Amino acid sequence: MNETNISQWTVTAAYAAAILFAIHLVTYVIAPIRDATPSSSPTYLSLRYGGHIAAALWIASASWQTKGAMRIIGWFVALDLALYSFIAYVPFTFVVLLPSLVLLPLWLWLVGRLLAREREHQQGRAEFGKQQATQQE
Repeated sequence: MNETNISQWTVTAAYAAAILFAIHLVTYVIAPIRDATPSSSPTYLSLRYGGHIAAALWIASASWQTKGAMRIIGWFVALDLALYSFIAYVPFTFVVLLPSLVLLPLWLWLVGRLLAREREHQQGRAEFGKQQATQQE
């Protein structure tokens, strides 16, 4: 990651996003909530799928800078989300999006973990710098 100051709020926000997205998945199986959205409106759906494309680009670019599972999961989620956005009007294509329902909250959780580790590393470096300054005096 870049040399930036990561606040506890940033770490908490990543974990909260993972939890809130996982809770949001419940709304897909509760009919009164699911049916209350204007899901049949073409203007609404175009805007929603455009948002999916923007999210896919963000996830892919953020994942590019990482390693391991976070990179692989991020790229898969980004590809899955983008692909679905272009073929969503074809019947039964919601099946394409099913892996992302699990992998997106997992990726957000991994982001939180990465940010927490980076924050701890920054705090450790700051404390080490203070100790070095004290010893030089």
